Amino acid sequence: MTIFQVKNKLRKAFLGRTLTGFILKNRFQKKLPIVSAGGVITAILLGTITSAKAAEISFSPGDGVPPVVVSPPFGELASGGEVGTAFINKGVDFSFGGREGIFNDPPLAFGGVNSSNNVDLISPVDGRIVLPGTLNNGLTSFLSIEAGASNPGQLLLEVFDAGGALLSSVANNLPLGPNGRTTLTIDRGGIFDIASFKVSTPVNDAFGVNFIKLETPMAADSQSVPEPSTILSLLTVGAIGVALRCKRQQQEKETAKV
Repeated sequence: MTIFQVKNKLRKAFLGRTLTGFILKNRFQKKLPIVSAGGVITAILLGTITSAKAAEISFSPGDGVPPVVVSPPFGELASGGEVGTAFINKGVDFSFGGREGIFNDPPLAFGGVNSSNNVDLISPVDGRIVLPGTLNNGLTSFLSIEAGASNPGQLLLEVFDAGGALLSSVANNLPLGPNGRTTLTIDRGGIFDIASFKVSTPVNDAFGVNFIKLETPMAADSQSVPEPSTILSLLTVGAIGVALRCKRQQQEKETAKV
């Protein structure tokens, strides 16, 4: 027997008789299963998580259904100019929280409406995440907004969970969006817990929201979303359980052949 044959025999023995070896062997042979958890496809390979990002929805102020009447910047909200539910087909309900109109910057932009019914370019722009085409509560894990024209650090994006608790916030910065304005992006790493958002200007710098992109919302439910560490622990335990079961079945087949 050659040295190569001896090494190969030892390697096969390791792969067949130890749990670590079994997982390694079946990983390379692609026998470990793919698990679907909360709509996110997760592959279990040696206790790691790989998520497949869902499709994204993007829209501009001119995409409303029905179209929203454009109001003058710093002027009174036009008749038929309140945004309201015109973008629920895109997964955002602007009837939530404050009121919004659309003005021509250019380009077109969402602007907050103050208590005097003016699109003052200072009031916040906020919205609720919904299942596209409905008024049912939704959740997303990714939100990116282009807004301006403001220097970096003068605008603030905040995202909130279903109970209204602040999840994360970020100031406007590079990269620039499709209209050449700064962007504000929050990525929750595949955890669908963003239920609403607000764009504001802490320094009272006039702004408008020109473009919004979000991960396609999922249905919101009454259960809390597990922390990433909890999900990882559960999937790791599941992977070990599957590996043990498959290894036991393999050993039973080998015993039956004897």
